[in-house]
Amino acid sequence: KSLSMILVTTWLVGDLFKTYYFVITSAPLQMTFCGIFQIMIDFLVFGQIFHYNSSRVSIEEKSD
Repeated sequence: KSLSMILVTTWLVGDLFKTYYFVITSAPLQMTFCGIFQIMIDFLVFGQIFHYNSSRVSIEEKSD
């Protein structure tokens, strides 16, 4: 089983808005870098969801 796509999507949207806020308010640079890092992690989680869901589907097809 995997994380809900809605959950990970809301993480991504929140991190995008947070990083945008850091940029427009001229927050310290490390805050912007941290936001960018979090966005990259969100995409990594999306990649894992797609990878493992497709692997699970192919295993289930082989067992039928």
